[in-house]
Amino acid sequence: CELVSLTVTSVEPSSALAKILTKEDDLAASKVQNQIADASLAAAVARQKQEEALAIAKQTHELKLAAEKHQQDLKQRELESHREIEHLRELRGLGVDLTQYLCRSEARKAKSSGFCL
Repeated sequence: CELVSLTVTSVEPSSALAKILTKEDDLAASKVQNQIADASLAAAVARQKQEEALAIAKQTHELKLAAEKHQQDLKQRELESHREIEHLRELRGLGVDLTQYLCRSEARKAKSSGFCL
C-alpha cells in the first residue's frame, strides 16, 4: 500500500494554536512599533543635538563678532585720542593757552548740544 497523493481542502487550527499565532503576531507587531518609536526618538534626539550645536556655533560666532567690533572701537578711540593729544601739543607749541582753548571748546560743544555751562 502506497500513498500516491493527499489533498487537503481546508485546515483550521485549534483554538489554542490560533491563540498562540495571534499572540506571536501581536508580539511581532509590538516589536515593530517599539522599533519605530525607538528610531523616531533617536532621530528627535539627533535633531535636537544638531539644533543645539548650531545654536552654540551661532552664539559663539556672534560673540566673536562683538569682541572684534569692541576691539575695533577701542582702537578707533585710541587713535582719536592720540590725534587729539597731538593737536593739543601743536597748539601748546604755538603758544595757545590750552586751558582757555579747552574751556571754550567744551562751551561750544555744550551750546551746540543744547546744554549750557
